[in-house]
Amino acid sequence: MAMKILLYTISKSMPMTPLEWHYQKLCQTFNASVCVESIFNTDIDSAHKVAHKHNKSQKWQNQKLKRAQNSQQNKSASLAQAAYTKAFSPLLGTKADSIALHPRGMKLDSIQFSQLVDSVRQSKADLRFFIAGPYGFDDEFISKTSAISLSDLTFSHKIVRVVLLEQIYRALSIIHHHPYHK
Repeated sequence: MAMKILLYTISKSMPMTPLEWHYQKLCQTFNASVCVESIFNTDIDSAHKVAHKHNKSQKWQNQKLKRAQNSQQNKSASLAQAAYTKAFSPLLGTKADSIALHPRGMKLDSIQFSQLVDSVRQSKADLRFFIAGPYGFDDEFISKTSAISLSDLTFSHKIVRVVLLEQIYRALSIIHHHPYHK
């Protein structure tokens, strides 16, 4: 039975890059299918527009008004985060097989990451990865997942998708004792 790995991202639909296709195809050699799905609905679009409008107007405010504006900025981020949670919640599996990429998530090396992938593989469940939009996840969503961090750096969706796909392939290589990971 093939392992199914799902990558869900909050982003407008974008075609897969040649490098993404490369790692997706390599994963198939280990009987793992990888699907990447971009999610961007009207709720997310509206929340982003509100936050963008607020951020744009805030640039021209003086210092005294900025303190009051910070509260509004937090509300804008919360609105976007709630839209992400609403979009992703129906896609969640169990906490063990739903992985959110989050800056405060567990830092894993490649061996530990492969152990995480292998535990889901052995349970015969689908492995789900969730990548938030620019405002990140809210605590409610994080509490329903296993959160990991790929790095302290911030990456664009295009870059993080490639990094994650490469690490998934590396994990499968480790699990199957393939020489890719030395």
